[in-house]
Amino acid sequence: MLLRLLQRLPSPEYSITRKFESFCVTTSAYIGGPLVVTLLCIANTALVGYEPTTVLHQDFNITQNFWFHGFMPFTRQTPGTLCDPRDVEGVYRPNAGGSGFSYKGETLDNCDVHEIALNVDLRTWTLDGSMWLYCNSSSNAEGNAQPLELAGVTNFMVSALPARRTNFQRMTSVTRLTRVVGTGQRFAMAALDWGARLYEAYVRTPNGTALVSYSLLAQYPFCPASLGTTNPCALNPPTVDIAVSAAILADNTIHPPGAIFPHSHHRISNPTMVYNLTDIDPMINFLQLARAAARIDLGNPAPNNFLLNPQATDSVLASSFPETPVANASQSLLYSAWKAQINPANNEPFPALRIPGPSTLQAVFICRLYKRKSPGTLFTSVLVATLSMSYSAWGLGLLIATSFVKKEDNGAPFQRGHGSILSGQKY
Repeated sequence: MLLRLLQRLPSPEYSITRKFESFCVTTSAYIGGPLVVTLLCIANTALVGYEPTTVLHQDFNITQNFWFHGFMPFTRQTPGTLCDPRDVEGVYRPNAGGSGFSYKGETLDNCDVHEIALNVDLRTWTLDGSMWLYCNSSSNAEGNAQPLELAGVTNFMVSALPARRTNFQRMTSVTRLTRVVGTGQRFAMAALDWGARLYEAYVRTPNGTALVSYSLLAQYPFCPASLGTTNPCALNPPTVDIAVSAAILADNTIHPPGAIFPHSHHRISNPTMVYNLTDIDPMINFLQLARAAARIDLGNPAPNNFLLNPQATDSVLASSFPETPVANASQSLLYSAWKAQINPANNEPFPALRIPGPSTLQAVFICRLYKRKSPGTLFTSVLVATLSMSYSAWGLGLLIATSFVKKEDNGAPFQRGHGSILSGQKY
């Protein structure tokens, strides 16, 4: 039964081998064949000789340059195609599945310092605070309208107590990085200006009514780098709005918000100090310094930043503090040092501060970068790809050669028992 079934199946067929008598076909086969195989080896080395590896990288738009990009430009990578976006928390209006912001290395051109909260404690000689950074964008990376609102918080502290110092102040005495030393010294001088005035007022204020601690919230107008350096908010002296404040006196009584610093804009008028406990200028100097330092990190080149443009120092910082019923007139250490551009800690010039370019979030992305395969794997991959392509190219070449020879023979049909241009044999 099985034998009968097999006898009914069609017999396999095979092509009869014939020789090409044409000199052009022979020449093309022996010259073009090795050339095609060589080109296929080179092309397959580029196409299958490299494999992706997962790495962590800080640049979302990283690209790679390989030797074959010159003659195979279609393999050149475009920025942003090798890495996965990073999901960022702290988003008011998310764009990543309702849970966060899909960050792809965009610059922080639409970010600025929005608020600074400060706590001053004379009992521990410590000043600590938090800074809120706000970002507002009206479009996403593809240019589509999609409002995004991000917020970030950074904390800082300046203290006479070593254990309560933050890194930039602690590293001042051990690092050789002039920028870190300069930052720590500037904040230390601004804090000393403030602390000295508070201490003098504390000593000269009787009956337990001296101020020993207070807290405030300062707000700033939104002026990101995207508005340009010619916008009035980037040219005029920056304003500080003390939105709310509260104080604790030596007898542990607390005064409600607004009791110390009434709600007013700096330099619009000279605020009346309730209780005459302190003056506002040392505090404004510290707030201006904190904001200016943060805007450098944000890549904002506003001309009214006195750290970038020392010529703006006179319009931003108070050079001296006036006499009050509880404090004598005094010069600002921060203003004097920055105006002279000399660091009093080492009598050396402050390093010039520059913004090299737009800032980005400090994030690590998962990227798939390509590297060459090991020698054994590379040889096997290129061999398999070249053999499969060579067989296909050879079959295609035979079809083309047969068609060419038939046309050269003026379309004469091959007849059994007669010679042919395709074969030197007779059948």
